Amino acid sequence: MNKYFRATALTLALWGGLSSCAAILEPQKLDDQERTAGQEVFEITYAPLTFEAARTAGRIAFSRELKMSGIGAKAGLVSERVAAGLSPPLATTNPSSYRLGSGDVVTFAQLNEAPTQFLDLAGQAAASGAQPNAVSSQTGRIGSDGSALFIGVGRIELAGKTLSEVRGLVTNALIRTGGTPNFQLEISSYNSQFVMLSADRNTALEASLRVPISETPLSLRELLVISGLSRSNSELQLVRLIRGAKEYRLTVDHIFAAASPNYFLADKDHVIVATLAYKPSSVFLVGAVATPALVPISAEGRETLADVLFTSGGPLETATTRKSEIYLLRGRSPTVAWHLDAQNPARLLVAAEMELRPNDIIFVTEKPIISLGKILGALLQIDSLLSNISSRP
Repeated sequence: MNKYFRATALTLALWGGLSSCAAILEPQKLDDQERTAGQEVFEITYAPLTFEAARTAGRIAFSRELKMSGIGAKAGLVSERVAAGLSPPLATTNPSSYRLGSGDVVTFAQLNEAPTQFLDLAGQAAASGAQPNAVSSQTGRIGSDGSALFIGVGRIELAGKTLSEVRGLVTNALIRTGGTPNFQLEISSYNSQFVMLSADRNTALEASLRVPISETPLSLRELLVISGLSRSNSELQLVRLIRGAKEYRLTVDHIFAAASPNYFLADKDHVIVATLAYKPSSVFLVGAVATPALVPISAEGRETLADVLFTSGGPLETATTRKSEIYLLRGRSPTVAWHLDAQNPARLLVAAEMELRPNDIIFVTEKPIISLGKILGALLQIDSLLSNISSRP
């Protein structure tokens, strides 16, 4: 009786297993023939994976997402394309000359070829007391009224004027007093114009910097070098330039690119360096693999389909993989499914040419004999269970 019961039960289980193997195995499939209500419907376009297809797909940009810092709704992700959108200031190859302002210090040096007279502070003529062929030097700081006083020259209006214009004024003043315009006039301290540089977290800048602007035009590129900023390939470094009521945005990579122009800075510009971290990128590996997984990829590593196929526990290491049915899915509306038949090992060269992109899906099907083996294995477990039951007293 027990043997009859075992045979009947095993026959029923075998019949039920073979008649509803799809329900037992729940195979993953690309065809959307049996649609579940409410599920998203994807249009899939199939194409062979060839060298030409790999080269064409490789020209697609590696799109990444960046983590936006903030609290609540201000935190989240933003695409690299949006975050790195450029709005640079107008570049010029001939920046305007430096104009003096309050706080600048000017040094006036004059060669005294013979004893001369000059006007003292009261406007009276007085002997200079200087030895012939001696050089006398004095400095003048531009006050809040925009002028500076030089003995032997008088008070000169300097604010808003270029150094060339100031030299012309001093020459005229010396000629009016009977002096000889054999002098040198230079700016010895720049204090009226400056640029503010600050940074958010994760940068090499330890504190905000106040960088003076001098006669030599200061470019945005030079400012970042002075600051000691370390460039990073694993993060997106943004530069915000606030000039008056306007804000400009650039990336550090763009600023240092050989083809980029020099962006010269102006008085009271505020430069803010921000660093955004990239969200880790990955591809899906599903199907006949030891363990479905998210495989990390990077824009710097440029991983290919071959890199994933040969990962530990990957499709080509798994005995259940049907090597003639390997698919790489990308995009939507439609989703392109590139098919690779890797039964011929030479075709793995094509896989080595196919660069991966974030959110790609690598799907490999399972050998039919393996699917049947799973059913039989389950049935053998049932038979063993029934044997144990029948052997009990």
